[in-house]
Amino acid sequence: MSTRARVVIARGDFGVAAIQEVQLPDPGPHQVLLLIYAAGVGHSQLHVLLGAHDEPVLLGAEAFARVMAVGSAVDRVKPGDMVVVSPAARPGASGDPETITVELEDGSHTAPSACFTWATNAVVDERFVYPGPPAKDREACAILGETALAGAGAVLSAGVSAGHSVAVLGASGAGLAAIAAAKAGGASVIVAIDRNEARLALATQAGATFVSSAGPAQLAAVISEPCPEGVRFLFDCAYDYRAKIRPGATLLATEGKAFLVATPGNETERSALASTVLQRGYAPSFSLDPDRVLAALASWVESGAFAPSPAVVRYTIEAVNEATRDLENGDAPGQPVLVMEPLE
Repeated sequence: MSTRARVVIARGDFGVAAIQEVQLPDPGPHQVLLLIYAAGVGHSQLHVLLGAHDEPVLLGAEAFARVMAVGSAVDRVKPGDMVVVSPAARPGASGDPETITVELEDGSHTAPSACFTWATNAVVDERFVYPGPPAKDREACAILGETALAGAGAVLSAGVSAGHSVAVLGASGAGLAAIAAAKAGGASVIVAIDRNEARLALATQAGATFVSSAGPAQLAAVISEPCPEGVRFLFDCAYDYRAKIRPGATLLATEGKAFLVATPGNETERSALASTVLQRGYAPSFSLDPDRVLAALASWVESGAFAPSPAVVRYTIEAVNEATRDLENGDAPGQPVLVMEPLE
Protein backbone atom coordinates (compact mmCIF):
# COMPACT_ATOMS: atom_id res chain seq x y z
CA MET A 1 0.00 0.00 0.00
CA SER A 2 1.48 3.36 -1.02
CA THR A 3 2.09 6.26 1.38
CA ARG A 4 0.98 9.81 0.71
CA ALA A 5 3.74 12.38 1.20
CA ARG A 6 4.61 16.00 0.54
CA VAL A 7 8.04 16.39 -1.05
CA VAL A 8 10.29 19.29 -2.00
CA ILE A 9 11.53 19.23 -5.59
CA ALA A 10 13.87 21.31 -7.72
CA ARG A 11 13.27 21.75 -11.43
CA GLY A 12 14.92 24.01 -13.98
CA ASP A 13 17.78 26.34 -13.09
CA PHE A 14 16.13 29.03 -10.98
CA GLY A 15 17.33 27.91 -7.54
CA VAL A 16 13.73 27.70 -6.34
CA ALA A 17 12.12 24.68 -4.72
CA ALA A 18 8.48 23.64 -5.02
CA ILE A 19 6.29 21.34 -2.93
CA GLN A 20 4.16 18.56 -4.36
CA GLU A 21 2.04 15.76 -2.95
CA VAL A 22 3.00 12.30 -4.20
CA GLN A 23 2.46 8.63 -3.47
CA LEU A 24 5.49 6.72 -2.23
CA PRO A 25 5.73 2.97 -2.91
CA ASP A 26 6.20 0.40 -0.18
CA PRO A 27 9.85 -0.15 0.79
CA GLY A 28 11.87 -2.66 -1.18
CA PRO A 29 13.88 -5.44 0.50
CA HIS A 30 16.66 -3.11 1.69
CA GLN A 31 14.60 0.05 2.13
CA VAL A 32 12.98 1.84 5.07
CA LEU A 33 9.79 3.93 5.07
CA LEU A 34 10.22 6.96 7.33
CA LEU A 35 8.04 9.56 9.00
CA ILE A 36 10.34 12.59 9.02
CA TYR A 37 10.19 15.02 11.92
CA ALA A 38 12.66 17.52 10.47
CA ALA A 39 15.36 17.69 7.79
CA GLY A 40 18.59 19.66 7.80
CA VAL A 41 19.20 22.36 5.20
CA GLY A 42 22.91 22.22 4.43
CA HIS A 43 25.30 23.57 1.84
CA SER A 44 25.43 20.27 -0.02
CA GLN A 45 21.75 20.62 -0.82
CA LEU A 46 22.12 24.30 -1.60
CA HIS A 47 24.59 23.24 -4.31
CA VAL A 48 22.01 20.80 -5.72
CA LEU A 49 19.22 23.37 -5.62
CA LEU A 50 21.27 26.04 -7.39
CA GLY A 51 22.25 23.69 -10.20
CA ALA A 52 20.39 23.21 -13.48
CA HIS A 53 17.91 20.35 -13.63
CA ASP A 54 16.46 18.96 -16.84
CA GLU A 55 14.49 16.50 -14.73
CA PRO A 56 12.82 17.11 -11.36
CA VAL A 57 15.04 16.34 -8.35
CA LEU A 58 13.95 15.44 -4.82
CA LEU A 59 16.09 17.15 -2.22
CA GLY A 60 17.51 16.62 1.25
CA ALA A 61 20.34 14.59 2.77
CA GLU A 62 19.96 14.51 6.58
CA ALA A 63 16.97 14.13 8.90
CA PHE A 64 15.62 12.77 12.16
CA ALA A 65 12.75 10.35 11.66
CA ARG A 66 10.68 7.43 12.93
CA VAL A 67 10.65 4.11 11.11
CA MET A 68 7.18 3.25 9.81
CA ALA A 69 7.96 0.07 7.85
CA VAL A 70 10.98 -1.88 6.67
CA GLY A 71 11.79 -4.15 3.75
CA SER A 72 12.11 -7.92 4.07
CA ALA A 73 15.93 -7.88 4.29
CA VAL A 74 16.34 -4.96 6.72
CA ASP A 75 17.80 -6.00 10.07
CA ARG A 76 19.36 -2.80 11.47
CA VAL A 77 16.15 -1.01 12.43
CA LYS A 78 12.49 -1.89 13.04
CA PRO A 79 9.17 -0.03 12.95
CA GLY A 80 8.93 2.50 15.76
CA ASP A 81 12.69 3.15 16.00
CA MET A 82 13.95 6.73 16.08
CA VAL A 83 16.69 7.13 13.49
CA VAL A 84 19.17 9.57 12.00
CA VAL A 85 19.29 9.76 8.21
CA SER A 86 22.74 10.53 6.81
CA PRO A 87 24.19 10.78 3.30
CA ALA A 88 27.22 8.90 4.66
CA ALA A 89 26.52 5.27 3.80
CA ARG A 90 27.08 2.57 6.39
CA PRO A 91 30.59 1.13 6.01
CA GLY A 92 30.61 -2.31 4.45
CA ALA A 93 27.31 -1.98 2.59
CA SER A 94 27.54 -3.95 -0.64
CA GLY A 95 25.87 -3.50 -4.00
CA ASP A 96 24.08 -0.44 -5.31
CA PRO A 97 21.57 1.25 -3.01
CA GLU A 98 17.89 0.65 -3.80
CA THR A 99 15.90 3.57 -5.19
CA ILE A 100 12.26 4.27 -5.97
CA THR A 101 10.34 5.95 -8.78
CA VAL A 102 7.84 8.68 -7.93
CA GLU A 103 5.06 10.04 -10.13
CA LEU A 104 4.65 13.81 -9.85
CA GLU A 105 1.49 15.87 -10.11
CA ASP A 106 1.92 16.51 -13.85
CA GLY A 107 2.27 12.81 -14.61
CA SER A 108 6.05 12.91 -15.06
CA HIS A 109 8.28 10.57 -13.08
CA THR A 110 11.50 11.00 -11.14
CA ALA A 111 13.87 8.55 -9.50
CA PRO A 112 15.17 10.27 -6.36
CA SER A 113 18.48 9.40 -4.77
CA ALA A 114 18.52 6.51 -2.33
CA CYS A 115 18.60 9.10 0.46
CA PHE A 116 16.22 12.09 0.22
CA THR A 117 14.78 13.87 3.26
CA TRP A 118 12.98 17.11 2.40
CA ALA A 119 9.62 15.41 2.70
CA THR A 120 7.00 14.46 5.24
CA ASN A 121 7.80 10.82 4.47
CA ALA A 122 10.60 9.13 2.56
CA VAL A 123 11.69 5.71 1.37
CA VAL A 124 15.47 5.38 1.71
CA ASP A 125 18.02 2.61 1.49
CA GLU A 126 18.84 1.17 4.91
CA ARG A 127 22.56 1.94 4.52
CA PHE A 128 21.76 5.62 5.14
CA VAL A 129 19.78 5.00 8.35
CA TYR A 130 21.40 4.94 11.81
CA PRO A 131 20.02 4.47 15.32
CA GLY A 132 19.06 7.83 16.82
CA PRO A 133 19.03 9.09 20.39
CA PRO A 134 15.84 9.18 22.50
CA ALA A 135 15.85 12.95 22.06
CA LYS A 136 13.44 15.40 23.65
CA ASP A 137 13.91 17.76 20.70
CA ARG A 138 13.52 15.55 17.65
CA GLU A 139 13.51 18.48 15.23
CA ALA A 140 16.93 19.70 16.36
CA CYS A 141 18.41 16.24 15.82
CA ALA A 142 17.86 16.75 12.09
CA ILE A 143 21.42 18.14 11.83
CA LEU A 144 23.14 15.06 13.25
CA GLY A 145 23.43 13.09 10.01
CA GLU A 146 25.56 15.50 7.97
CA THR A 147 26.17 18.86 9.65
CA ALA A 148 27.15 17.58 13.10
CA LEU A 149 28.67 14.43 11.61
CA ALA A 150 31.23 16.56 9.76
CA GLY A 151 32.29 18.60 12.80
CA ALA A 152 32.41 15.76 15.31
CA GLY A 153 33.87 13.38 12.74
CA ALA A 154 36.84 15.63 12.07
CA VAL A 155 37.63 15.90 15.78
CA LEU A 156 37.32 12.18 16.41
CA SER A 157 39.38 11.37 13.33
CA ALA A 158 42.12 13.80 14.41
CA GLY A 159 42.44 12.05 17.76
CA VAL A 160 41.88 15.01 20.07
CA SER A 161 42.56 13.89 23.63
CA ALA A 162 43.25 15.15 27.14
CA GLY A 163 45.50 18.20 27.27
CA HIS A 164 45.23 19.14 23.61
CA SER A 165 44.44 22.66 22.49
CA VAL A 166 41.82 23.19 19.80
CA ALA A 167 40.58 26.14 17.76
CA VAL A 168 37.26 26.04 15.88
CA LEU A 169 36.70 28.62 13.17
CA GLY A 170 32.96 29.09 12.64
CA ALA A 171 30.42 28.24 15.34
CA SER A 172 27.49 27.09 13.23
CA GLY A 173 26.11 23.56 13.45
CA ALA A 174 29.32 21.82 12.34
CA GLY A 175 31.46 24.08 14.52
CA LEU A 176 29.34 23.51 17.61
CA ALA A 177 29.56 19.75 17.09
CA ALA A 178 33.35 20.05 16.77
CA ILE A 179 33.47 21.99 20.04
CA ALA A 180 31.34 19.40 21.81
CA ALA A 181 33.53 16.60 20.44
CA ALA A 182 36.70 18.38 21.56
CA LYS A 183 35.25 18.78 25.04
CA ALA A 184 34.26 15.11 25.14
CA GLY A 185 37.79 14.20 24.06
CA GLY A 186 39.28 16.11 26.99
CA ALA A 187 40.81 19.11 25.23
CA SER A 188 42.07 21.57 27.83
CA VAL A 189 41.76 24.69 25.64
CA ILE A 190 38.95 25.13 23.10
CA VAL A 191 38.94 28.43 21.22
CA ALA A 192 35.82 29.35 19.23
CA ILE A 193 36.01 32.11 16.63
CA ASP A 194 32.96 33.57 14.91
CA ARG A 195 31.84 37.07 13.92
CA ASN A 196 28.35 36.37 15.29
CA GLU A 197 28.08 37.02 19.04
CA ALA A 198 24.99 34.82 19.39
CA ARG A 199 26.92 31.88 17.98
CA LEU A 200 29.78 32.53 20.40
CA ALA A 201 27.32 32.29 23.28
CA LEU A 202 26.27 28.89 21.94
CA ALA A 203 29.93 27.92 21.59
CA THR A 204 30.48 28.63 25.27
CA GLN A 205 27.52 26.41 26.12
CA ALA A 206 28.97 23.66 23.93
CA GLY A 207 32.30 23.73 25.79
CA ALA A 208 34.48 26.51 24.38
CA THR A 209 36.87 27.88 26.99
CA PHE A 210 37.78 31.02 25.03
CA VAL A 211 35.71 32.85 22.40
CA SER A 212 36.47 35.72 20.04
CA SER A 213 34.76 37.66 17.26
CA ALA A 214 38.08 38.81 15.80
CA GLY A 215 38.51 39.12 12.06
CA PRO A 216 41.09 37.24 9.95
CA ALA A 217 43.88 39.76 10.55
CA GLN A 218 43.62 39.39 14.32
CA LEU A 219 43.41 35.61 14.58
CA ALA A 220 47.07 35.02 15.36
CA ALA A 221 46.96 37.52 18.22
CA VAL A 222 43.74 35.98 19.54
CA ILE A 223 45.16 32.45 19.51
CA SER A 224 48.40 33.54 21.19
CA GLU A 225 46.54 34.62 24.32
CA PRO A 226 45.34 31.15 25.43
CA CYS A 227 47.93 29.28 23.33
CA PRO A 228 51.24 31.21 23.08
CA GLU A 229 52.84 28.45 20.99
CA GLY A 230 49.80 27.94 18.74
CA VAL A 231 47.05 25.34 18.82
CA ARG A 232 47.48 21.62 18.36
CA PHE A 233 44.41 21.31 16.14
CA LEU A 234 42.47 23.79 14.03
CA PHE A 235 39.04 22.82 12.66
CA ASP A 236 37.92 25.25 9.99
CA CYS A 237 34.12 25.10 9.97
CA ALA A 238 33.40 28.36 8.14
CA TYR A 239 31.25 27.95 5.03
CA ASP A 240 33.16 30.48 2.99
CA TYR A 241 35.51 30.09 0.05
CA ARG A 242 37.44 33.37 0.44
CA ALA A 243 41.16 32.79 0.96
CA LYS A 244 41.63 35.74 3.28
CA ILE A 245 39.65 34.14 6.10
CA ARG A 246 41.51 30.82 5.92
CA PRO A 247 44.34 30.83 8.48
CA GLY A 248 45.51 27.26 7.96
CA ALA A 249 48.88 26.39 9.46
CA THR A 250 49.59 29.98 10.58
CA LEU A 251 47.81 29.34 13.88
CA LEU A 252 49.33 25.95 14.61
CA ALA A 253 51.87 24.80 17.16
CA THR A 254 54.78 22.63 16.04
CA GLU A 255 53.39 19.35 14.66
CA GLY A 256 49.90 20.84 14.77
CA LYS A 257 47.31 20.03 12.12
CA ALA A 258 44.57 22.07 10.44
CA PHE A 259 41.46 20.45 8.98
CA LEU A 260 38.95 21.92 6.58
CA VAL A 261 35.54 20.74 7.76
CA ALA A 262 32.93 22.92 6.07
CA THR A 263 32.85 23.66 2.37
CA PRO A 264 30.46 25.90 0.38
CA GLY A 265 27.86 24.44 -1.93
CA ASN A 266 28.79 26.28 -5.12
CA GLU A 267 31.15 24.36 -7.42
CA THR A 268 33.10 27.48 -8.40
CA GLU A 269 33.63 28.34 -4.76
CA ARG A 270 34.71 24.78 -4.00
CA SER A 271 37.37 24.98 -6.71
CA ALA A 272 38.68 28.28 -5.37
CA LEU A 273 38.81 26.83 -1.89
CA ALA A 274 40.69 23.73 -3.03
CA SER A 275 43.73 25.76 -4.05
CA THR A 276 43.60 27.63 -0.75
CA VAL A 277 43.66 24.37 1.17
CA LEU A 278 46.89 23.35 -0.55
CA GLN A 279 48.52 26.74 -0.06
CA ARG A 280 47.62 27.19 3.60
CA GLY A 281 48.86 23.85 4.90
CA TYR A 282 45.58 22.14 5.67
CA ALA A 283 45.57 18.37 6.01
CA PRO A 284 44.35 17.02 2.64
CA SER A 285 41.44 15.09 4.18
CA PHE A 286 40.29 13.13 7.19
CA SER A 287 38.75 9.69 7.47
CA LEU A 288 35.17 9.43 8.63
CA ASP A 289 33.52 6.42 10.30
CA PRO A 290 29.82 7.33 10.37
CA ASP A 291 28.90 4.39 12.62
CA ARG A 292 31.38 5.53 15.27
CA VAL A 293 30.67 9.25 14.97
CA LEU A 294 26.87 8.97 14.92
CA ALA A 295 26.94 6.59 17.89
CA ALA A 296 29.06 9.14 19.77
CA LEU A 297 26.70 11.97 18.82
CA ALA A 298 23.68 9.96 19.94
CA SER A 299 25.37 9.29 23.27
CA TRP A 300 26.27 12.97 23.74
CA VAL A 301 22.73 14.10 22.93
CA GLU A 302 21.27 11.59 25.37
CA SER A 303 23.68 12.62 28.14
CA GLY A 304 23.37 16.34 27.43
CA ALA A 305 27.01 16.71 26.38
CA PHE A 306 25.85 18.03 23.00
CA ALA A 307 22.61 19.99 22.72
CA PRO A 308 21.70 20.56 19.06
CA SER A 309 18.57 22.59 19.90
CA PRO A 310 20.27 26.02 20.20
CA ALA A 311 22.22 25.39 16.98
CA VAL A 312 19.20 25.20 14.68
CA VAL A 313 16.76 27.67 13.14
CA ARG A 314 13.38 26.14 12.33
CA TYR A 315 11.40 26.71 9.15
CA THR A 316 8.21 25.09 7.96
CA ILE A 317 8.40 23.04 4.78
CA GLU A 318 6.43 25.83 3.08
CA ALA A 319 9.29 28.23 3.90
CA VAL A 320 11.92 26.08 2.17
CA ASN A 321 12.97 28.85 -0.21
CA GLU A 322 13.38 31.27 2.68
CA ALA A 323 15.52 28.71 4.50
CA THR A 324 17.83 28.13 1.53
CA ARG A 325 18.06 31.86 0.83
CA ASP A 326 19.02 32.58 4.45
CA LEU A 327 21.64 29.84 4.32
CA GLU A 328 23.11 31.13 1.07
CA ASN A 329 23.23 34.74 2.33
CA GLY A 330 24.52 33.83 5.78
CA ASP A 331 21.44 35.34 7.44
CA ALA A 332 20.50 32.31 9.54
CA PRO A 333 22.00 32.57 13.06
CA GLY A 334 22.14 28.78 13.22
CA GLN A 335 21.70 25.77 10.95
CA PRO A 336 18.32 25.83 9.15
CA VAL A 337 16.03 22.81 9.46
CA LEU A 338 12.70 22.12 7.79
CA VAL A 339 10.05 21.02 10.27
CA MET A 340 7.57 18.57 8.76
CA GLU A 341 3.87 18.59 9.51
CA PRO A 342 2.74 15.00 8.97
CA LEU A 343 -0.13 14.33 6.59
CA GLU A 344 -3.26 12.84 8.10
